[in-house]
Parts: sequence; structure tokens; C-alpha cells
Amino acid sequence: MISLEVIEHIPDYEMTIKELARIVKNKMIVSVPDISSIPICCHNSVVPWHILEANHVNFFTQNSLGSFFNNILPKFLSYE
Repeated sequence: MISLEVIEHIPDYEMTIKELARIVKNKMIVSVPDISSIPICCHNSVVPWHILEANHVNFFTQNSLGSFFNNILPKFLSYE
């Protein structure tokens, strides 16, 4: 199961991820924009436009998403 740049657009992402975790047989890959990159990018005069899109209803950092996954999936692994 691969979810790339999706859950930041879903209002009830927690329920969605729990359902994905329930149906996944083996592995799940989830990618979201990381809002902690904004200060780094701005410092270097780069604007991370995808992170700032108006249709994002959730914002994550690696730590916040990792904490959520650790609560629902005890064997969660995070890679940068």
C-alpha cells in the first residue's frame, strides 16, 4: 500500500489511516509534506508551494506523523 501526498487532504486522516492499516497485508508507505521544511526553505529563499496549497486540511512533521503511527501501528518504522 502506497499513499503519496494524500492524507494531508483528508479531513479525518486518523480514521483513514486506521482503515488502511486494517486492510494492509504487509507494508504501507505514507508520504506527506513536512511543514518543518518551511523555515529551512525560507532561509534559503525557496518557497515549498505544495505545502502551502489551500486544499491541505492537515499539516505534519515527521515527528507528529511518526507519533500517530506509533500509537496505531507498534512496528512503525520511519525513514527520512
